[in-house]
Amino acid sequence: MGRVAVGKTSIKLVIFEGHNPKELLKNPLSPTRGIETSVYPWIDLEIGLFDVSGQELAILLEKEIIDISPFEDADVIIYVLDHYNWEKNFQNCIEDIKVIYNKIVENSLNSQLILFFHKIDIFDNIDKIPISKIKKHIKNSLKIDISLDIYFTSIVPEYNYNIYNAFFEILGSFSEEIFNLKNILDDILKKFSKCLCIITELKTGSIIAQSMTADFNSGLISDIYYKLSKNYLSTLKVNSIGVQLQSIESELLISNIIKDKEEIYNPIIRNIITFSETLDTNDLSELMKKIRDKINKYYMKKSSKSLFTDSF
Repeated sequence: MGRVAVGKTSIKLVIFEGHNPKELLKNPLSPTRGIETSVYPWIDLEIGLFDVSGQELAILLEKEIIDISPFEDADVIIYVLDHYNWEKNFQNCIEDIKVIYNKIVENSLNSQLILFFHKIDIFDNIDKIPISKIKKHIKNSLKIDISLDIYFTSIVPEYNYNIYNAFFEILGSFSEEIFNLKNILDDILKKFSKCLCIITELKTGSIIAQSMTADFNSGLISDIYYKLSKNYLSTLKVNSIGVQLQSIESELLISNIIKDKEEIYNPIIRNIITFSETLDTNDLSELMKKIRDKINKYYMKKSSKSLFTDSF
C-alpha cells in the first residue's frame, strides 16, 4: 500500500518478476487501477501479493471505509512512503498508517505492518541518509503502541541491494530455508573482501538468499540481477559458479567464469553464484568450495534429523 507514484508496482516487478530497474526508471509505469493480485513461488513459500492503487487507497483511507477483505489473511502489510511524501505530504502518510493499524487492531487481523521509506537514491550517499532521525520522527508522529520495522529502499542500481535484503529479511521470518542459507553466507563472507554470493532456486532460477561484503561495488548489482533474471549467469546443472569481475565506471565486465564440477546436495538450490572483484582463480575456487561444503553439510544434517524424527 502507499500513495500515488511511490513505486509500489516497480518494487513488485523488480523483486518478483526480474524486470531491469534501469528500464523502469527510464520508462515510468502507468498507474495501477484497483487491486492487482499476483502469486509467486519463493523457495518453500507461495506468495500472494496484493498491489493496491494509490489513488483509490487514498480515497478509501481518508473516508476510513477501507475494504479489509483482501487483507484478512495477510501475513504482512507493507506501506510505501517515498522521499517526496516525507517532505511534502508527511502528515497524510502518518494518518494512512494510523488508519491501517487501527483496521488491523479493530478486525483482529494477524498482520505485521512494515514501512518502506522508498527512493533513498535522492540522497547523494547512502551513508548520509539520516536513518535514525527519520525513524524517530515517524515513530514519534504515529503515537501508537506498535513495533514498526522500517526499511530504506530504492530500485536505483547503487541502492537496490537494500530492497532485496528487505524482502529476504521479511520472507526469512516465514521461511526457515531463507533464514539459514543467508546466515551461512554471512558467516563465510565476513572473512573476505569485495565479494557477493547469491543462491538461486531450482525451479525458477530466482534469487532466494544473498550476502555481500561491505566493500563490494554496489553499482554492479543491478546488472548482476538482470543477468540472473535472463539466465545469463545460471545453469540447469545444480552446482556452484564463480564469477571474476572487472568494472569500468560501474559497468559490469566478466573476466572469467568458473564452474564447479561438484554437485550441491539439496532439494531446492539451482546454483550458488559467487562474485569477486579481487580474488584470483584459486582463491575464488576455494571460497566456492567453502560455501558449497557448508551448505551441503547443512542439508545433510537436516536430512538426517528428518529421518530420525520420522522413524519415531
